[in-house]
Amino acid sequence: MLKKIIVFLANSFLSLCLLLAVMSAVILAVFNGGNLKKWLNEGQVYDNIVPALLEEAEQAVEENPENGQINPLKDPGVQAAAQAALSPAFLKTNTEEVVDSIDAWLKGEISQPAFTIELSEAKNTFAAKVGTYATERYAALPDCAPGQIPDTSDVLKVACKVPGYDPAADVQKAVDDLKNSQEFLPDTTITASDVKIGEGSDTQPLFQKLEGLPRLYQLVQAIPYVFGFLALGGGVVVLFASETKRRGVKTIASTVVPVGLVLFLQAWLVSVGMDRLYESVNNSTDAGQGLKTVAVNGLQGLGNDFWRSLMTFAVIVTLIGLAMVVGLLVTRQKNDSQQPESTKPAHEEPATEPEPEAAVSPEPKEHKTDKPSRKIEG
Repeated sequence: MLKKIIVFLANSFLSLCLLLAVMSAVILAVFNGGNLKKWLNEGQVYDNIVPALLEEAEQAVEENPENGQINPLKDPGVQAAAQAALSPAFLKTNTEEVVDSIDAWLKGEISQPAFTIELSEAKNTFAAKVGTYATERYAALPDCAPGQIPDTSDVLKVACKVPGYDPAADVQKAVDDLKNSQEFLPDTTITASDVKIGEGSDTQPLFQKLEGLPRLYQLVQAIPYVFGFLALGGGVVVLFASETKRRGVKTIASTVVPVGLVLFLQAWLVSVGMDRLYESVNNSTDAGQGLKTVAVNGLQGLGNDFWRSLMTFAVIVTLIGLAMVVGLLVTRQKNDSQQPESTKPAHEEPATEPEPEAAVSPEPKEHKTDKPSRKIEG
C-alpha cells in the first residue's frame, strides 16, 4: 500500500514538473532579443510606424483656422519630410542596437546597456526636406490678385505668390531655426543613461533602478532545467517504487502522453486567443488604424512563434510517451513468443503406466539332514 502511494505522488510530481519545464522552455524560447527583432522586421513595423504616429499626431493637435492655428503635420509635404528623416533603415539600425545592448546587459555580458541613438542627422534631414518642400510649394502657387496682400508670411501657409518676392532667404531662415530649435528634438544624442523614470527629485536612470534585473533574468534561464531534472527524478522514483520495472514504465507512459495532449490543447488555445486579441486591437477606438495595423503585425509574429514552439514540444513529448507504449507492446509480444509450449497437450490421452510383472514364488527347498534314512525291512 505504501508503495502505491509513493508511485501515485511521484507520478503526479512528474506530470507537474514536466508540464512546467516545457512551458518555461517555450516562454524563454519565444521571448528573446532575436525574436523581437524578427517580429519588428517581418511585421513591417519600421515601414509603418512613422505614418501611424503622424496619423495619431494629426488627431492630437487641435486646430483653429480662424486664429491661424493650423496643424502642420497634416501637410503632406511635412509628412513626407518626417518619413524621409526617420526612414525604415534608420529606425531598424537604431532599434536593433538598443535591443542587442539590452540583451547583452540581461545576460551579464556588460554592466550597463551601451547604446547611442544619434538624431542630429535625422533632424537636419527633416529641416532640409521641409525647406525644399516650402520652396516648391511657393513656386506652384498662383499669383496674388492686384492689391491682394497675403495674411501671413509663412511660406508653408501663404495662399498666393507675391510678384517680385523671392522666398529663398525666408526659407533658409526657417530651415536654420528648425535645425537649432530647442523645442523640436532638443536632445539629438540619446544614451542609456538618458532614459530615466520618476518625476522631480525622484528621477533616476532606468537601468540603474533595474540593476537587479540581469541577475533575475539569468536565474529564470535555469528554470526549464530545474523542472526537467525534477521530472526526471519523479520518473526514477516511479520506476523503482513500482512492483516491476515494466509496470513503472507503463505508469510513466500513461503520464507523458497526456502531458503531450495538454500541450496540443494549449497550442490551440494560444491560436484562438491570439485571433481574438487581433480582433480586439482592430476594433479598439483608442488608436488610429495605422497604429492598430502596426500593433497587429507585431503581435502576429509573437503569436506564430508561441504556437510553433508549443506544437514542437507537444510533438516531442507525445512521441516519447508513444515510444514507451510501443516498447511495452513489442517486449510483451517477444516474451510471449519465447514462452515454452506445454509438454502435455489437451487432446492426447495420458500415457498408461506399464503393469508390474507378476511376482514368482520361489520353489521350496529340500531340507538335507545328516541322519541316514532307515531302511525298512519286511
